[in-house]
Amino acid sequence: MIRADSIEIAIIGGTFAGNKGAAGMLESTIFNLDKMLGEKAFFHVLSVYPSRDSRKGIPARCRIVPAPPLRLILILPVLSLIYALLGKLRLPRRFLHSFAPLGAIARSEIVLDVSGISYVDGRLATLAYNLACNLPAILLGTKLIKLSQAIGPLEGKLNRFAAERILKRCQRIFTRGDRTTQHLEKLGLKNLAPAADLAFILNDNHPLPDTVAALDLPSGTGPVIGVSPSQVLDNYCRERGKDLTSILARYLADFRDKGGARILIIAHSLLEPAKRSRNNDYHICKNLHQALGGGPDVSLIVEDLNPSELRAVISRCDIYLACRFHSMISALCVNVPCLVPAWSHKYREVMAVLGLDNYVIDLEGLTSENLTSSTREILAKADEIRSRMEQGLPAIKDSARSQLIYVRDLLDKGMISGDLPLRTGKRAQKLYDLFYRDLFDRAFLGYSSDPSIREGAASGGLVSSLLIDQLEKGKVDGVIACRTGTESGRLDFYTVTCNGSNEVLDCRTSIYSDFDHAGRILDILRENDKVFAVVALPCQWSMLNNYLDKNPALKKRVGLKIGLWCGHATDRRLIDDFLSCRGVEPGDIEEFHYRKGLWRGETVIKLRGGGEKRISFRKGYGLLQNLYADCKKRCFSCPDHFGRGSDLSFGDAWLSELKSKRIKYSMAVPLTARGGESLRDLAGSGRAILREISPVLAVRAQKRAVIWHTYGSAGRSTIGGLFGLKIPRRGRVRARWNDLLSAFLILVAWKAFSGPLRPLLMRLPWPAHYPWMLVQKFFLNF
Repeated sequence: MIRADSIEIAIIGGTFAGNKGAAGMLESTIFNLDKMLGEKAFFHVLSVYPSRDSRKGIPARCRIVPAPPLRLILILPVLSLIYALLGKLRLPRRFLHSFAPLGAIARSEIVLDVSGISYVDGRLATLAYNLACNLPAILLGTKLIKLSQAIGPLEGKLNRFAAERILKRCQRIFTRGDRTTQHLEKLGLKNLAPAADLAFILNDNHPLPDTVAALDLPSGTGPVIGVSPSQVLDNYCRERGKDLTSILARYLADFRDKGGARILIIAHSLLEPAKRSRNNDYHICKNLHQALGGGPDVSLIVEDLNPSELRAVISRCDIYLACRFHSMISALCVNVPCLVPAWSHKYREVMAVLGLDNYVIDLEGLTSENLTSSTREILAKADEIRSRMEQGLPAIKDSARSQLIYVRDLLDKGMISGDLPLRTGKRAQKLYDLFYRDLFDRAFLGYSSDPSIREGAASGGLVSSLLIDQLEKGKVDGVIACRTGTESGRLDFYTVTCNGSNEVLDCRTSIYSDFDHAGRILDILRENDKVFAVVALPCQWSMLNNYLDKNPALKKRVGLKIGLWCGHATDRRLIDDFLSCRGVEPGDIEEFHYRKGLWRGETVIKLRGGGEKRISFRKGYGLLQNLYADCKKRCFSCPDHFGRGSDLSFGDAWLSELKSKRIKYSMAVPLTARGGESLRDLAGSGRAILREISPVLAVRAQKRAVIWHTYGSAGRSTIGGLFGLKIPRRGRVRARWNDLLSAFLILVAWKAFSGPLRPLLMRLPWPAHYPWMLVQKFFLNF
């Protein structure tokens, strides 16, 4: 199940079935990123073998997205182009998400291409596949990273033309070997970084299985020579008039007959027997087994094993003839000396890192005699070769791991850097000039640098990080904040003091229900001779400041005033009735969060005795709140959104440019010198990532709430009498025609939820309420 706060990652170019090398890269990517990112990671694997992959034991939080060749190569690029054009024309396009491959790429933060090799001259049939793996992400605007792979040569006109235009648009290309780097540098590309193959770290977080015992291994006492015949290599041999099966048979028979060697034939790329494909080694393995005449000293393994199981089998060999690239990597990882017949530069590049490239035999030199002499040399120097592998592998694994660390850091970075374009907007500029220019002239965008703080917060975790920073630096003795709890046997709200980071984090989620927080703050100040950082809403700060100004002794106990931006407060009756309609009994609640997760998020209820309920905030409690059901009457005339009475205030960054970001952002505006100093301290502490932005962006991010407190308040005070309400007019703002319409719609809904229709309205499905809310917001948003 995809959670609201999931980090969605699309992977293309590899499958769990078929080529076990590609499967090894795919599994390594998933296993290692899952370890790095935790349970939030969710993987969409675009598979050309969806039915076969679905039958495999795929990892948790992983979804197979059907993308068979025809759909991938012909349909996906075309629909991606249409999607991009619709976006340029600002026309609806989300309906195209129903095409599963496109939807997966569009929803993902990043697309990882795990193709082992791409854009190679002379492989025009594969070029279309390479383009289909890369072009959709570019058209959809999703970052594309090509994980470690071989690319080139790029001398062919068509291949070079395609590579030039696609590869420069990749976020990063991890090159597997110097030859690949040289090919790409000729194109003038700068987005390159070297990295070893991902299969080297396949078993870092996923140990080798104990599978070998159940397999039919060759009997005898002589050395075990493993071999993975390759249909791809056989095709290249046939082009040169060579018969790979005959070459291998003569070579292996010689060692078996003269040296008592045992032979283990392993299919390292496998489809069903009836399938003829370059990814199916079944037939060449059977032919080799038959050519050797079978017998107890020759075993054939054509079971559909996963990459880790194949690696466990290879570990039983004394020497390995690796015709498949990733079988070579498996042999190196389990410290088995290997001899490598090669059709591409990619084999020699890897072996050269370990100083073993003299055991790579190119196509021209591929003869049974050369295989025999090289094998004898390897057997004679086996200890020296194993020592080289042991010494060289740690650095290779670090290199392979570096690309996934890059991916993790890119996802965690969240695009807070200065290159993120944020437009202020003419309407927001006008509202700022009219109402807030004299209140604040600076604003900041950011989030906590600690993922564990962000995870439990309703927003970006800036307030929690600031409070912890103030406590640990001794700027304040304690914190006064509020939290939800069920100590009374039902959901309730508590004003509490916090003396450490854990207590602060207990208060990090938003509370949308009204309670006497200000009165309880005064009680705490009276009872404690300490200096506190105090968190409160704008209206609460107005009341608190009036009282504190008359009581200097208590005023000295407030070290830092922190405001939370507030649209309006809601009577607690709404949350009680909402939970009742959702079948949640008060005594069943163990832990409650009004809103958790990215963008609008979810209401999360943990139940006693286990179990959890998650309800879309946008379609649940948040929708009722946006209808202003049970809105407190004082809020109808409140003019203060940004907390004028505080030193600095915080709120959500509702900016469309940030909607697709994995990290939820907060905004902060310093309102006094003390507030500005506390933000500077926070930025310098490293506890938060902060970027200064135009103060107009704070208004744009909160435009509806700003209008609610200004023009909207004037509209409600004008027509409030129609609903039996006496709403005072604040300031000299004059209501416009749309403010009157919006006020009418708001007060109609408020009145309806306050009357006999309430039980029916509370139980209506969300689509019944949504149109009313949209119309009301439309007129409010002018």
